[in-house]
Amino acid sequence: MGCATYLSADQYGLGFALCPASIERTILGRMRLKRTFVSILWPDLWPAWLALACSLSLTFFVWFDSVQASEHRVRHEFDVAVGQVRVDLIARIAGYAQTLRASAALLSTADKVTREDWRAYIAGLKLDQGYPAIQAVAFARRVGSDNLSALVREVHESGISDFAIRPPGQRQEYVVNVFTEPYTGANIKALGYDMWQDADRRETMQRASEAGEPMITRRTTLKIDELSNPVPAFIMYLPVLRKSDAIPYGYVLSPFRMPALMQDLLGKAGKRTVSLSIHDGLDPRPENLFYHSNQDAITASAKYVYTEPFEIGGRTWTLTYASQPELEDRAGLRSSMPLLVAGLLASLLLFGMVAALANTRSSAVSLARRMTSSLRESEENLKITLHSIGDAVIATDAQGRVTRMNPVAESLSGWTLEKARDRPLAEVFRIINASTRTPIADPVQQVMSTGQVIGLPIKRC
Repeated sequence: MGCATYLSADQYGLGFALCPASIERTILGRMRLKRTFVSILWPDLWPAWLALACSLSLTFFVWFDSVQASEHRVRHEFDVAVGQVRVDLIARIAGYAQTLRASAALLSTADKVTREDWRAYIAGLKLDQGYPAIQAVAFARRVGSDNLSALVREVHESGISDFAIRPPGQRQEYVVNVFTEPYTGANIKALGYDMWQDADRRETMQRASEAGEPMITRRTTLKIDELSNPVPAFIMYLPVLRKSDAIPYGYVLSPFRMPALMQDLLGKAGKRTVSLSIHDGLDPRPENLFYHSNQDAITASAKYVYTEPFEIGGRTWTLTYASQPELEDRAGLRSSMPLLVAGLLASLLLFGMVAALANTRSSAVSLARRMTSSLRESEENLKITLHSIGDAVIATDAQGRVTRMNPVAESLSGWTLEKARDRPLAEVFRIINASTRTPIADPVQQVMSTGQVIGLPIKRC
């Protein structure tokens, strides 16, 4: 765009003014471009960025609170599951002990219990239905060396012709297994075994006699399993006292294989959310391991682990519970991820909405600035034009008040624009007839009333 030139001529001479409009527009354009670039980066979008920051902060706060609540809830579920396993184990062991008490009561009160009586009694208990972990219920008779031959002869007469004391040898006292039911399979091998010669079994029977309560052995392998199926096991003993005898008549006992016992305990509750390992004693060394569930291979990496001592039959077991993956999956980041994703999407949506509103406002402000700049440019051009005209020019508003005057008008009227602004034209510029010297009607009012161009009479010389 070139430079604008304004020219005027009258009887006073020729006047002109030059305006470097192209230079001014170039500078204004560059300034607008700079403001637009900066507004994109930050100033005009700060409400959107603020909304995004607040929304993200709220999202992460709610998400973190959800993670914590999930952790507490799953921890509570783990504690409840641990408590349930403990209660089930206590109840199951108590049931086994009660079976021995009932058997001991039979032997204590009856004058004589035959092999057939024992078989019928144990069959009537239906252990395979109510207590499948009980491998057998046996009775071991206590005899001295002087009565040993009579005991062997009695058993032979009951129909067990191959009955013999094992291990053989002369001892002062014996506790020999004479009844065992069900009398099938590997249980038959236990008949005739002298348990008193085994130090661990003898110590357990002595504790049971002193306490009058069922007592269990330490971790052991049953004699009937040593060659075929050596699994961790224990034996529960209860003394049998007849009438006023202070010395036990014998002991009722039941052997337990730990895999069968824990299958009876844990299998009935369906799929557990915790795994369980049991060690004999307080030192959880590998050689003391009684039982471990199939999932115990991952116990070291379990999220929740709890270890406690467990008193049973005069022995202390160490129980270790570990959470299973199906329980752990309900807690932590994975369970709360949908909430986090939803919060992030909502934050981005809010940012987009506020950014759109801010951009609309920015566009409106930019448009207003351009219009203001254009108006100022027009005002400046008009001012230059007025100053360039050699004739007197006075502009008024619709009410006839002075709004503009060029220097020629100021010189002719004797009023400056600052003093004449907003004054009635008739006060600033009085027009009279040159011949009659009478005032001429206000031309502004005539123009406003007629809507036509009005010319003043010119006196010709």
